[in-house]
Amino acid sequence: MGAVEAKLGNLSQRLLMPAEAPAHFAHGRPSSFPKCPENSLLLLSHVALATADKQKSLDFYVTGLGGGFLPEEKGIRIHAGVTQLHLHPDGMLDGSQLAQVWPGHMYCWVKDAHAVVNACQSLDPAIIEGVHHLTDEKVIDAVVLQEPSVENRIVINPAPKGGLVGKIESLGSQADERKTTNLLAIMDATHLIAPGTGEAVKRCYEHFLATTVSRKRGGYVLHFSLGQSLQQTLTFVEHESVPPLKLGLPVPGICIYMPSTELFETCFQRCSDAGILKGPSTLKEAKEASEFRFQQCMDPETKDVTLELLHIVRLQQHAECPLPEGFVVQRETIAPELVIDTPFTELTLPEVAVHNTPEDAWVVINGRVYDVTDWVGVHPWHIIMGDYGKDISAQWNIVHAPGTWEDDLAYPKGPRVLGYVQSASNPRHSPLAGA
Repeated sequence: MGAVEAKLGNLSQRLLMPAEAPAHFAHGRPSSFPKCPENSLLLLSHVALATADKQKSLDFYVTGLGGGFLPEEKGIRIHAGVTQLHLHPDGMLDGSQLAQVWPGHMYCWVKDAHAVVNACQSLDPAIIEGVHHLTDEKVIDAVVLQEPSVENRIVINPAPKGGLVGKIESLGSQADERKTTNLLAIMDATHLIAPGTGEAVKRCYEHFLATTVSRKRGGYVLHFSLGQSLQQTLTFVEHESVPPLKLGLPVPGICIYMPSTELFETCFQRCSDAGILKGPSTLKEAKEASEFRFQQCMDPETKDVTLELLHIVRLQQHAECPLPEGFVVQRETIAPELVIDTPFTELTLPEVAVHNTPEDAWVVINGRVYDVTDWVGVHPWHIIMGDYGKDISAQWNIVHAPGTWEDDLAYPKGPRVLGYVQSASNPRHSPLAGA
């Protein structure tokens, strides 16, 4: 595990997902996204950072990662499908001084991971911190990159096979330009925070943005959903490397689209009442602009500021909204407690062992944990699976070629990836492969 830890840190490892048809968002159905938690936000549309070297930034994000770029746009806007990265050479945004570095890492989907590796190697081999092959040396499952001259870390995965690429590409107002890009979307932005501040950050977002924050082993997660078109997360992770908050330092920025006018108004009023608004000052002005901003994340219980992050909160009517005009989001929701942190959750064999009946059947295959309950009776699993709740890698590998699990995941009642175990047989196939 040491090699991966040295490059990503313990908490970044969870981004090293299974092979090219992962069930990360699709929960075993690569053609669609799953139901989203109640009160999910609409879209994490862009991340804003300062840049000291415009050309190096363009080389990395456009030439290397395959992002879209329109020279006539204001500033530097790197298009990743319907999401964007805004880079500000003057280091300022709405009166806030922007940081050059995102305090964690961003996780993106691409259409072709090999193209990213080849392009980055041509630019500067030092950009590539790691290329991970989990099940097949010919298949790139994750690439860890670092922007030259700064410490921005990007982790990419090839997008799942199925219909998701087309759904993501159908979004946005610059479809023609996006057809030529490799970078599909920013799927997650993980923000490291000081130890002991996670619960306060959770309370802040639940109060001021009235959204669901899932508490998972890896951190505190905000959810964004465009229904079957796109799902994203913003993750806050406590880490010992982060010092206590010091106010007044440069901060990164994010732009969030709210799912309704009613929620926008509620959140504006709560921020106004707490005195954390950066503007506009009245609800009428905010609705006319379809936007308000706040920077200090305040614990609504203690009134302490636990995090500084520039938030640009918008309505879908905003002139810069990247969604097609009249786009209507249709999404199914689930209760927050039912959200599963797949496939990033590290499980143990004893935890798997309690799911040992045909009505509640988990198995371990080559380091990954699968829920095969719906698969029982559909496929002759009983040939090798008298052992629900156990590691069946040896039996599986005798009769199945590498990659078979990817095909099975595509079935409507196929197995679901729940996580991984480190102590299972064949650990090189776990999400920490390469260690």
